[in-house]
Amino acid sequence: MGMTAAALTVAGLSVAKGVGEFNAAKSDARALKEEGLIKINNRKKEIMELVAQQKVGYVDAGVEFEGTPQNVMQDTYNTGMEDIEALRSSYNTQIKNALKKARAGLIGSIAGAGTSLLSLKN
Repeated sequence: MGMTAAALTVAGLSVAKGVGEFNAAKSDARALKEEGLIKINNRKKEIMELVAQQKVGYVDAGVEFEGTPQNVMQDTYNTGMEDIEALRSSYNTQIKNALKKARAGLIGSIAGAGTSLLSLKN
C-alpha cells in the first residue's frame, strides 16, 4: 500500500470513527431524554399522591382547607414542582454535555483526517 492509500485510509477511518461516536452520543442523548421524562412523570404522580393523602388526612381529622392546611398542601406542591424543574434542568445539562462532547469528537476526527491528507503534500 502506497503512502497516498495509507493516508486516505487513515483519514477515512478517522472520519468514520467520529461519525460513529457522534451517532452513539445522539442515541445516548435520546435515552437520557426518555429517562428524564419517565422520572419527571413519576415525580409528578408522587407529588399529586402526597397532596391527595394530605387532603384525605385533613378530611378524616375534620379540618377545613383554610389557612395552615391549605398552605401545607400548597407548599408540598410547590416543593414538588421545584424538584421537577431541578430534574429537568439536570437532564437537559447531561444531554447538552453529551452532544457537545460528541460534536467535539467529530470535529477532532475530521481535523485528524485533514492532517493525514495534508501529510500527502510533503
